[in-house]
Amino acid sequence: IGICSAYSFLSKKRFFPNLFLGIILLITFLYALIFFVYVYVYRPSQIEASIWMQKNVSKDSKIIAEPFDLGISPFHQASNNITFINFYELDHDQIIQSQLKETLSKDTYVVLTSQRILRSRTLSPETFPLSSAFYMNLAEEKELKKMYQPECDTYCKMLYMGNPMLNLEETSSVFDRPIVTIYKRL
Repeated sequence: IGICSAYSFLSKKRFFPNLFLGIILLITFLYALIFFVYVYVYRPSQIEASIWMQKNVSKDSKIIAEPFDLGISPFHQASNNITFINFYELDHDQIIQSQLKETLSKDTYVVLTSQRILRSRTLSPETFPLSSAFYMNLAEEKELKKMYQPECDTYCKMLYMGNPMLNLEETSSVFDRPIVTIYKRL
């Protein structure tokens, strides 16, 4: 009888709907807190990668990067030789294609400062055959070896909702705290 009367009392007071709402609000608050700490308290991922490059790569090494991503800015301190390749037009412009082939020589580094192009190109190989092949080769490390990519800890996985490279949440993985990856030509 006591259990039934307690349930009846709690139901009348809307205990369960309020508990459910409280749990949802708590989860939302925790995600927002993790996001804030990971994005605004930690050192930006582009600067961490630039510092790694300054310590581990010769300043005269060739770097290939995307021209429209501001995340490459810290790398100007790491190298005197940055070549910008417009990966957006790679499939449609033969001059860019030949520039990429020419630039990808030994001791060349490819710096991906975000996943802005990677996901769309690898998911649409019929629309972007050359770009898709380039990014798939990077992922499979066929011609270039991954030299730097920070480990994705629990907070990182929560922020990126799983895979930090190919997830559905592109705002944080492209703009707020992208996973910077550095490859070297074998």
